[in-house]
Order: sequence, then structure tokens, then C-alpha cells
Amino acid sequence: MVATWYLGQAPPLPGDLCWEALSALERLWPERLEMLLRSGARGFGVIAPVVDDALTLHACSGLPGIEAVLRRVRHGEASALSELKFAAALVQLGYTPALEPKCEGKVLDTLVEVEGQDVFVEVISPEMSDAVEELRKRAEDVAKVIVEVGRGCRIEVYLLAEPTVEAAAAVKEAVLGLASDPSDRIHALPAVALFRCETFRRDVGPAIDGPDGSPRLGVARIEVGPAGGTAAIVRVAISDERARRLLSAEAHHFSRDKANILVMDVSRVAGATNAWRPWVERCFQPGRSRRFGAVVLFDPALVGLAVTRRWRVVRNPHAKHGVPERLLAGLESLDQPI
Repeated sequence: MVATWYLGQAPPLPGDLCWEALSALERLWPERLEMLLRSGARGFGVIAPVVDDALTLHACSGLPGIEAVLRRVRHGEASALSELKFAAALVQLGYTPALEPKCEGKVLDTLVEVEGQDVFVEVISPEMSDAVEELRKRAEDVAKVIVEVGRGCRIEVYLLAEPTVEAAAAVKEAVLGLASDPSDRIHALPAVALFRCETFRRDVGPAIDGPDGSPRLGVARIEVGPAGGTAAIVRVAISDERARRLLSAEAHHFSRDKANILVMDVSRVAGATNAWRPWVERCFQPGRSRRFGAVVLFDPALVGLAVTRRWRVVRNPHAKHGVPERLLAGLESLDQPI
């Protein structure tokens, strides 16, 4: 394993733990392991995420309700894997959470008892939430319009306003005038977008920073043919209003009479955990979002030979029922600098 997967370097975990975890992966999610073996890829960048998934399943394998969540994982539901990542963190802290518990006729993701108090948890990935999915579809519509007029170019757009039909039309007209003379200059459509139209390259990484550092949702559309390629990359800021809609869309899951945590796996939406925290804090106001005792943000990253995670806890001072501080402080203690 060391020679093949870690290219001769010592793995970041004891070998016996890695083997135990991979055995759990083979037993509980064999498709994940088979995909790795079929790929023929090697190196710690390939094996580290697989080992991370294996450690997650190993930690959660004996939890109540694991069977139902595993079925969703094996059917390709990324949100189910996010639920297990959070459950594994609770196990690491010494808790034994129950998965897919019922509360007042509704099924939530996790239940954990802390100091004699039940705390209910819903885990989401903002990329897949209904509130963000609508935004994604409209951003994709903008990308489709732009790619039609920017043949042979890489067009990057940072929308300052909602991705409406009108915004798409304005950007399309501006790009149409630049496609014949691409450059790396950033242009501005006041109150609509920042954009640039350059010679085509496959890279879809951000080259335009938003003016306020807000977390971003991004979509890309690339077409490559015999005559060359075209790329349209559209990013749109997740504003406070969108954040409020996101929290509002999740609030109905929770009971008003229980302590609740909303957990957000933000790894699939551009913007680090530090960027997401301020807009969550601004959503917590007197008389609003009182069902959430806290919002917990986490995202993974490959550091060295292993996957590590950042954890951020945003406490709600206006919550109807607070979450035990012991639990929140424990989650913060898991934070790994990246």
C-alpha cells in the first residue's frame, strides 16, 4: 500500500487503522473501492479522499440508522456522505449519534444527546439545496447565452446582480463586441457584472475576484470542436438575501421546541468557511431564524498526505433553545488549519 498508493511515503495514519477503514469501505460501499481500482490512478492525491471516506464509514459503521444512510450513499447522494462526515466528527468527540431520527413526524439527519439534552441536526450541502439550485439554473442559462456569442474565447463573468434574462442579454451584447479582439482586461457593466473575454483556455478557475469577498456559486460551460474551444464561466455572489432564503428553506425541518443545529458542508460551493460565516451571523436577528441554536460550517481540503477539515461554529444568540456549549466547543476543537 505504501509503495503503490503513497508512492513510497509513510501514510499519515497507522497502517492497521488504514486497513481496518478500507475493509469497512469494501464491506459497506464496495463501489467506491472498485472505482478506485478500475481507474488505475496512483498517488496520495488519489488515495487520500478514498481513505477519508473509508475512515468515515469505519467510524459510523455501528451507529443506529446507518443502513438507511448507506443506501443513499451507494445511490450517489452526496448529501448522505456529508451527513456521515458530520456523524463521524461526533463519534470522534465521544458521542453516539443516531441517524435519520424522527421528530414530530419528520425525519431529520442526526440526533445526539448532550448532557441529557436532545440535539437534532440537519446536514445540507448548499450546492444541492433548493434555494441554491434555482440560482444555479439561472446562472447556467446565462452561461448558455454567452457561449453562443464568444466562439473561440474564454468568457468569465462575475454577476453583481441576480442572473436574470435582462442581465444575460446585457452581458451577451457586451461580449459580442469583444469576441473578435480578446484580451485579459476586466470590463465592467455597472450594477450588472464584471467580465472579461480572452483567448480560449480550458482553465475554469476564478480570475475575477468579487468586490466584497462573498462566497460564490459558479457554473461553467465548455465546448470543444475541430475549430477550437469556447468556455463560459459564470459566478454569482451568495448575498445576505440568498442566505436568508437558504436558512428559511431549512427551518421547517426543525421543531420549535427542540435544540437544533444546521450543518452546512460548504465544500461544493466556491468560498471558504471564513467567507460564509459573516452572512450566517447577519441572518441571526431577533424574531428571525430562532429555530437554529447554531449553524456549523465545514469543508475538507487535502493537506500533505491526508484530508483535513476546517470547522466553524456560528452561535445564534436569539435561538429559542440553545445548544449545549460542550458540543459546540468540541466541534470547534476539531478545526484543522489549512
